[in-house]
Amino acid sequence: HSLTNLPGTHQQENAWVVLHCLSTLWFGKTLITEWLMQINHPGRCQRIRNNVLVDGAHNEEWIDAFVAYVKTIIPWYRKVVTVFWSTKKREEYPRFFSHLIPGDINYLVTPSIENRAIPPSNYQFHLTFDAIDAWTRQELSEHLDMTDRETLFIVYGSLYLVWEVIGWFED
Repeated sequence: HSLTNLPGTHQQENAWVVLHCLSTLWFGKTLITEWLMQINHPGRCQRIRNNVLVDGAHNEEWIDAFVAYVKTIIPWYRKVVTVFWSTKKREEYPRFFSHLIPGDINYLVTPSIENRAIPPSNYQFHLTFDAIDAWTRQELSEHLDMTDRETLFIVYGSLYLVWEVIGWFED
């Protein structure tokens, strides 16, 4: 049965580990289960609108877990749009990008709050993206206004990007 409200099998697996570890410390399983059901992890598999999903998946392991979760919900949508950015170094990108979500439309962007980033245009010869550019709140709003409910819009990668987008929706 489900131990947490967090989506994804990786979250359930983590919850089982927590349950096991805490139960060895003499915490009651009922109390641990109550705690686990109350966990809220903003920026991780978080829906900020019915068809907008954000995740700070910024390493290979987390991206693999996030991709596994996304594959379980993709059948509910007609189209998938991804917006991705990471602070990985140039030499890490070729290996790292083999783990990404293949959407119908894919964007590589730089969040406006991150000033140490290598410009996305530096990667245009190593990656396959529909657009490589800076991303603004206005561009996101315009794109979402044109997105129907049958399109899954995924923003993931750097926590800088995810927190910026979450902030836009909270305003």
